[in-house]
Amino acid sequence: MRKALFCLTMMVFAFCSAQAQTPADNLKKAQKSFKNYDPGNSKDRTKLPEIKAAVDDALKAPENQTFEGWMLKGRTYNELAASDIASKQELTLLKKQADFQVKYYGAAYEAATAFMQAQKLSTKKSDTKDMLDAMTTTQTYLNQGASDYYDKKDYANAYMSFKAAKDIHDILKANGKKSGLDDKTVYKNELTYIAAAATQAQKESEAVPYYKELIAMHADTGWIYEALFRGTVDKNPTEAVQYLTDGQKKYPEDSHILIALINYKLKTGKLDELISDLKLAIQKEPKNTSLYVTLGNVYDQLAEQIKPTDPAKGVTYNDSALIYFNRTLDLDAKNSNAIYSIGAFYYNKAAALTKELKLLDNDNTKAGIAKYEAKNKELVAMFDQALPYFKKAESIDPNDRNTLIALKEIFAREDKLDLSQEFKKRIENMDNNVKNTSYFAKN
Repeated sequence: MRKALFCLTMMVFAFCSAQAQTPADNLKKAQKSFKNYDPGNSKDRTKLPEIKAAVDDALKAPENQTFEGWMLKGRTYNELAASDIASKQELTLLKKQADFQVKYYGAAYEAATAFMQAQKLSTKKSDTKDMLDAMTTTQTYLNQGASDYYDKKDYANAYMSFKAAKDIHDILKANGKKSGLDDKTVYKNELTYIAAAATQAQKESEAVPYYKELIAMHADTGWIYEALFRGTVDKNPTEAVQYLTDGQKKYPEDSHILIALINYKLKTGKLDELISDLKLAIQKEPKNTSLYVTLGNVYDQLAEQIKPTDPAKGVTYNDSALIYFNRTLDLDAKNSNAIYSIGAFYYNKAAALTKELKLLDNDNTKAGIAKYEAKNKELVAMFDQALPYFKKAESIDPNDRNTLIALKEIFAREDKLDLSQEFKKRIENMDNNVKNTSYFAKN
């Protein structure tokens, strides 16, 4: 019994000893593990996961979040990044680069973050020197990792890594140290990649300061002004449009700037300004069918706006709309937007005639009936002109709601109630998230 009690006592003592480990002990243990690591020995790379775990565990304690603690984490993560780079180089030499897999994603970024935390706690010149030297190494790893992210289209991580390399550059320069981005061309490329990665990651507003810096360096291109527009239009539309205006002046042949301006004017309803813009865009891109159909739609919308005050001009705009819809089909006979738009053009004319017909409905005189019949004949002719276009549009896209509605209404007007009912069911299918197959492609 005494022997058993003695063993139990020993176990409790051992447990208490283990519990007695302090955060400082954990940090020392992690520092010792790192000190014993030999980066020149490839076999030692197997120790890195254990070292990383010890460092991460030590840094969980607020007491260890000191200059020394953050420096240890930064150096450890530098070695993790270096390990991946070394493995990649070795496999490349063996022509087995396809076998390479990153083990420590984001290691360089974590190192940079740790060193920046250490910077806030640095009080000695020697400490600052060590930190800056380590940061210089991290900067190289960041850019290598960022390039890999960018090539893999992981733009969010590419942006974070490129930006961190640039942040380190700023810290190094503020402390009178050399940076890997000192060369003007290298620095310009860094800004370009940061901004491009931010834009691709849909962080357009965060890209703005980098694009502005590129312009200040006279290192801009046309697409930068378009990107600046996208990054500022939500918060400051006036400033955003000015970027496009400036870009047009500097790069008058850049169609992307012009198209961005056109899209903005479409969105804000500035239709009267669009005609000249779209005609200019067509001159630059004569095979861009979307420009022709857009110009047709602009004329069509302008016609509707102006008809109440200037019917003759409304007719002129309508005619111009039809011209550009047909030019679209000259370039692309299966352009569904243009096909639908021509059908809608005739359909809307028929709809306008329906209103006129109602005004004649109560006139039962011989002259009134004659007028009614003539107007009705004109209306039927418009529906007849619209129908082939809607049929073709349906054969291309059987799930376009507007096309289905138009077909339902036309067939109802023609007393083809079975067909009208068919397209009513197809509209209901869409309401129930059921995809339609084309009716007219089969019939």
